[in-house]
Amino acid sequence: MARSFKSVRNFAHSLWRAWLVGDCGSNLIEYALTVIIFFLMFLGVVDFGRALYTYHFVSSAARTAARWAAVNGSTCNNDGSCVNPASANDVQNYVKSIAPTPIDTSSGGCGGSGCLLTTATWQAPQWTTASGAPCNSPLNSPGCTVKVTVSYQFTFAAPLVRVTTLPMSSTAEMVIAH
Repeated sequence: MARSFKSVRNFAHSLWRAWLVGDCGSNLIEYALTVIIFFLMFLGVVDFGRALYTYHFVSSAARTAARWAAVNGSTCNNDGSCVNPASANDVQNYVKSIAPTPIDTSSGGCGGSGCLLTTATWQAPQWTTASGAPCNSPLNSPGCTVKVTVSYQFTFAAPLVRVTTLPMSSTAEMVIAH
């Protein structure tokens, strides 16, 4: 019985000594490294979520602006559905008006990051309009085509990605209704 008590005492003493001399501080270092990796992953997920949100806005804005320009063609004021036919500047202002808050709509040169740029072009298709007239006077007459391109330079908030800006662009094309 004395032998078993001595072995238990030695075991308890070795545990106590390991605790006093052991690796208690390493838990703090492991925790710090784990928290840093966790927050980097969290910021990465948030940033890529923002990028996906912006990409979907750019795509939707191009489709919506093309539809708006197609509905506001050169003859839209004949039936009272609009006051003035849409111009390229009107399409740019329309896209800026539907932009949500996180999208930067400032047009300060559009060379930097976060610039929302919209271009609208009216094109004469290879065929003629329903009345048989070619689409050349004016180009925004019914039967002609409007093409809207929306571009945006996305910047990441967290410096996890080396790319300073991520260019996003979407194009939509529709036939003008009236």
